[in-house]
Amino acid sequence: MSTEEWIEKCIREEHIKYYEFSEFSEIREIGNELFGKMYKANWKQSEKCIVLRSFNLDHATVKEIIREIKLRREVDFNDMMMKFYGITKTSDKKYLLVLEYAEGGTLRNYLKEEFTSLDWQDKYRLAFQLSSAIEYLHEKETIHEDLNSNNISIQQNSIKLADFGLSKRIKSTDQISFDTVPYDAPEGFNITGGNLQDVNRENKQTEKLKKSDVYSTGVLLWELSSGKRPFADKEYNISLARKISQGLREGIVEGTPKEYSNLYAKCWDSDPGKRPTIQEVTIILKSMISSQQTQQVIKQLKLNHGLFLDGYRIEPSKQAVLSENGILNISLYREQPLIYTYVNNHGSLTNLLSFDDNNELNEALQPSDICINFPVAEITYNANLLESFSNFMNGDETLYETYGHLFARKLLVGGTLFIDDFKSITSKQQIDSFKFLLTWVYNSVKYNKEIPFNNLSSLNFFPKLRTSGGKKLLAPVDLINWMNKLYQDNMLDIISYTNLILISELRLGKSSSIDAFQEKQPGIANFKEKLSLKDWVGDSICVIYVNLARWVKEFHLLQGIIISKYLRLEISKKTAVSFVNVPSVNLSKICDISHLNMIKPTTNLEKILISNNIFPTENARDISTFPFIKGLIKEDNLNYRNYTHFLVRRERYKISLSSSSSLDIEPSEEFELAIEEAIESMRPFVFLQSVFDEYGHLFPLTIFIGKSLKNILSNSPKKIDLGSPTFESLKLHLDNLNISYLLTKKGNIVEKNDLSNWIKDDDNLEIIEFENVISLYDILEVEQRRRIDVVLNKQDEVKIIMTGIVDLEDLDNNNIEHYKRINVNPSLESENYEVFGSIISDHGLRIEDFSVTFGLYDFNGFSATIKTLNNASVNITKCYILWMIVGNPSELLVFSPKNRDIKVNYVKESIALKPDISCYSIKSCQLSEDYTIFLNYYCLTANYEPIDIKLVKWSNDSIDFQIVESNNSNSNTNESNEINEIVAIIVDVHIFILSSDYKSLKIDNDEKECNLNLIGYALTEDIYSDNSINIFINELLSFYKDCSILKEKGELIRKHIVLKKENENKIFNYLLSFKNKKQNIILLADFYKHGIGTEKDEIKAFELYKKAAEKGQIDSIYMLGKCYQNGEGTEKNLGKAFYWYQKAAENSVKEAMFNLAIFYKNGEGTEKNLEK
Repeated sequence: MSTEEWIEKCIREEHIKYYEFSEFSEIREIGNELFGKMYKANWKQSEKCIVLRSFNLDHATVKEIIREIKLRREVDFNDMMMKFYGITKTSDKKYLLVLEYAEGGTLRNYLKEEFTSLDWQDKYRLAFQLSSAIEYLHEKETIHEDLNSNNISIQQNSIKLADFGLSKRIKSTDQISFDTVPYDAPEGFNITGGNLQDVNRENKQTEKLKKSDVYSTGVLLWELSSGKRPFADKEYNISLARKISQGLREGIVEGTPKEYSNLYAKCWDSDPGKRPTIQEVTIILKSMISSQQTQQVIKQLKLNHGLFLDGYRIEPSKQAVLSENGILNISLYREQPLIYTYVNNHGSLTNLLSFDDNNELNEALQPSDICINFPVAEITYNANLLESFSNFMNGDETLYETYGHLFARKLLVGGTLFIDDFKSITSKQQIDSFKFLLTWVYNSVKYNKEIPFNNLSSLNFFPKLRTSGGKKLLAPVDLINWMNKLYQDNMLDIISYTNLILISELRLGKSSSIDAFQEKQPGIANFKEKLSLKDWVGDSICVIYVNLARWVKEFHLLQGIIISKYLRLEISKKTAVSFVNVPSVNLSKICDISHLNMIKPTTNLEKILISNNIFPTENARDISTFPFIKGLIKEDNLNYRNYTHFLVRRERYKISLSSSSSLDIEPSEEFELAIEEAIESMRPFVFLQSVFDEYGHLFPLTIFIGKSLKNILSNSPKKIDLGSPTFESLKLHLDNLNISYLLTKKGNIVEKNDLSNWIKDDDNLEIIEFENVISLYDILEVEQRRRIDVVLNKQDEVKIIMTGIVDLEDLDNNNIEHYKRINVNPSLESENYEVFGSIISDHGLRIEDFSVTFGLYDFNGFSATIKTLNNASVNITKCYILWMIVGNPSELLVFSPKNRDIKVNYVKESIALKPDISCYSIKSCQLSEDYTIFLNYYCLTANYEPIDIKLVKWSNDSIDFQIVESNNSNSNTNESNEINEIVAIIVDVHIFILSSDYKSLKIDNDEKECNLNLIGYALTEDIYSDNSINIFINELLSFYKDCSILKEKGELIRKHIVLKKENENKIFNYLLSFKNKKQNIILLADFYKHGIGTEKDEIKAFELYKKAAEKGQIDSIYMLGKCYQNGEGTEKNLGKAFYWYQKAAENSVKEAMFNLAIFYKNGEGTEKNLEK
């Protein structure tokens, strides 16, 4: 198997995802490596940048690429590795890898551009990311072997590995490149003469090679500290390699922390055995980062300073009271967020921000109904008193000014939100809805759970929230983003000081606090009540939240239901929906809402649905008609199996995901993206089916939670409501039906005597019914559903399947007849299709010197037969075939997205040729000017070979064409006539008709768009079958121009038609064929309005009057006003009538002026104005 065949096999078996090269644009070269060239490109489907990377097609290279792909698929390297998307192929058959683009470039370039802006915190961070990535590789027993600053990428200021050392592994030689000499461990050097060989290439001992990666890591750590390439002042050659192997290393850069330089020196030790493992390197770096962070926290939060209270603020003291080398303890806050009601009441006599007796509140302290503190961490700091503080003797007033009033032994960091308008809310439902949302967002973000909301803009209420910094949160998404920054990005502020001690007592060495429960909060002078979030929200909402949060995960409420090909119902593993509103959860007020169902399924599908808690109801939709389910379901009548499902159900909760006006769910981003990719693919049927098979076919909008039991017996279907008490009522029915036990959903037996305990038990709830089941298709956006409907092609219409341009360079220009095989990609699933096409020049012009016919259709392509006409002088090898496949996409299972919306008609008719007749006519659909016609022919008679077929004339519903015979066919007329008398010559003519809405054709294997005339024939006025009508139309327009707005217009038109001995139907059809001409629109509207040549249709007349009016046709402007005034063809609207009469009056239409006068007089469509 060749390497090309191997790659294609991997693509077919989906080991590698394939992308069409046409999906990428703005491609430009950005690098050239030993591995191959690199190009930057834009990905059209997502508008993001990617990298295209070329490679050699030798067996060893492809083998290593496949190995790399398998490694990436087997292990999740997403956080540390640039993504590998798949592969593409250029028009000249060259394969390229499709890779993620690193906007920061390589580490080398990044350090060159950004080094001066990096502090040691940044350098530690980058070093730790690098060592962590290598550590992860080593844990998976993967060795990189090619670590250098040109093979490490920077994305969003973070380090990512470009690959697993692929570049080095695919080298065809064991020689070490001098470009990477400073990074390669010297024990791998074998210096012979002027060559440098890699002794590790054959001796692949994993543990030794791990130490080689550690050596490279040490060099990279030095590079991070210096910003320079190692040995940048030396030439990379054999001499440098020899010196490195003898112990040459770079010097320590001034300002480098000693522990950091010690670390990289250990990493590049000449003795591999003395080098640390990469795990040890990571641990040491983590310790360095922690130490640095400790000092940063102390300085940033001024933990060693006192607190100065000025009446409305808490400021750190001017001078520190504790040393900076103390013990810092940071622990996560484990309790609930805290609620403070009615804060900063200016009428209160309390001011917690004042140290003296002045309780008057500063205007800067804004009152608020609710203050919510979200503590993230508790911080304590213990250190020795500074000597300058202990020995301070200048009196209390100076003491306070210098060292503050208080010292906090503990503080809370986090974030604060204020709600300013909460007390004005009177709706309990709105309050509960917000409390529910707040609780859910808080728990989801804090515990790093997926928030099941995609778009909460539809929430009917959201209060005025602001942060302590004054930023307003106007929508739920703002709350989510703020919470994410708080808990995930750790953007924290000090929100509370506790365990307070007077600064004067601290100086004396006392340890007791003012009040263990007292706290000081920035911006909070007083409050009415302090509550936990749980207490404030309330037990009922908390219970529902806790349950719903659990149910989302336990019952997979965001997943769809899959119908497998074996007719089994399964829950999808993919998230199909997100909430756009808080689901409605109703708790049954009566614990014993129970009933008994007895249901007899009539089909195999019904049996499966009932077994999975989907029960047939009068209003339920027929699931078998849902999109992408039909092929999975085969009807199987079960009436002969005379059994009934006996179901006992006890409802506790009802979850509703829709209201009377809208859904509370929408497609998840991943589902929507998967649908989009499937729609845009060349095989949309296959990929859409795959998406729904993966994400689900069904989705319930109502879910009942409770408990259920079942049995199967022979009986008639009915429903029995259980009386109260439940146990006695149920037992009576069981006795009557001779049932001694029931089964739980898991198959456990519940004896009749144990039913009382089962009824009382509220634990182990489960889904007992799915109701209001819809298709996942139904929740998609309208435009996506429309495009899916186009793909489904339920009317089995003929469509443009795919298009292409193929060069003819391989043909022989000396021949007069040529054959060209054209293969298509992807292959088709049927041979029932047709190809239209033509020969075009390299300038994109149609060449009439050649005819082309297509045949030998199969799954993989077709053949073209090209014949030279009239001793053509054009060089065929400089030409191209422009081709278009048409057929039923549902049958072919290929459907290009590029021309999918083009509406087409298809006509097929057999013609019996007659001697001396070359022109024939075929009836078609209604035709119009600028429609495009495509013609094909197939001769079913032996010994006769027409050479071409051409359009000659057309009318409103027919096409005239000419059969052009070959010279051979006409060389012996007598002989031909004799044959014709014996055998009728039959030619099948196929006509493909495109409406005038489309002028060009998008090409699948090229970026070009081609004019439709290059393949087909445009219907123009000069080849219309009866041009004399055009003369009559001009006379008609001139005849009633001055009278066109009179009531007798229709009668005048009819009289003129009779006078000129014309036919109403014939004229109407002509107008219909040239309906886009400005002068014809008004006539066609009049014909519809008065029923001339057609049935009277005021709606179509109105639409045409409107179209002509918008084009500035004066008579139509007036007529549009009349339509609105009288409600003809549209709803009556005097305001619009006045508007259009005004437009007509401005163009001196007298009747419009008169009508305007009436409108002003009566105040119709405008204000009454007798003067006007």
